[in-house]
Amino acid sequence: MKKSVWIAEKELNQIDWVKKYNKACKKWQDKSPDDISLFYSYFTIKEHQKFTEEICEKIGITLKGKGLEIGSGPGILSNSILNIYDGVDKIYLLDMVPEVYNLMKKVAQKNINKLECVIGSFDDLKFKDESLGFVLDFDSIHHSSD
Repeated sequence: MKKSVWIAEKELNQIDWVKKYNKACKKWQDKSPDDISLFYSYFTIKEHQKFTEEICEKIGITLKGKGLEIGSGPGILSNSILNIYDGVDKIYLLDMVPEVYNLMKKVAQKNINKLECVIGSFDDLKFKDESLGFVLDFDSIHHSSD
């Protein structure tokens, strides 16, 4: 899995809440993908995919092309989306916690080539206008300052 850095990890690692989440990620890196998923999303990986499938069906959306998951954590939502939609080419997993990269790789499993880790803030996106087909969020938008 490719990794891009928008904010220097050394800078991020000075932030108290990032230190806390880095520590949690290190603690969880030896856990199973399902344990990681339960910790982050309250669902196992299969349960999360079923939940995501039901939501997408109920609101009638079809995703394709390139997307972004903001505040992605280990990327459980993006993995569900990639397992549901064949037309999704790539999803960027954007998070401010550098150590989450190791959890992303573990959770990604068969989708590792369609995911890219981006260490940065969703308050300062670096994507060109109209370069993404969709943006995903699961329980992180409340962290936005704008």
